[in-house]
Amino acid sequence: RSWGARSYAVLWVGIVASPSTFIQGGALLNLGLSWWEALLAQLLASLVTVVVLIANALAGARYGIPFPVYARAAFGVQGAKIIAVVRGIIAMGWLSINLYVGA
Repeated sequence: RSWGARSYAVLWVGIVASPSTFIQGGALLNLGLSWWEALLAQLLASLVTVVVLIANALAGARYGIPFPVYARAAFGVQGAKIIAVVRGIIAMGWLSINLYVGA
């Protein structure tokens, strides 16, 4: 497994190109920002997202281990279970929001 800049870029676009992102862009225009200010705000938010994403994924991409495996090193076996549940709840919530907005 070797992730390069292209792999991270494709993942980033897949994460930030969602119905809620388009709604957020429209809301920024509705708040009075010009189109280029709204685009800049979205770009900056996306860059913050990609930095956090890469920081979270770097160990998995570098060593070929999934998140739950290296979460055990930081949180222990029981703590990693809690982190996995919290991560699942966040994923279900985000999916629900995107499905609601996209429907």
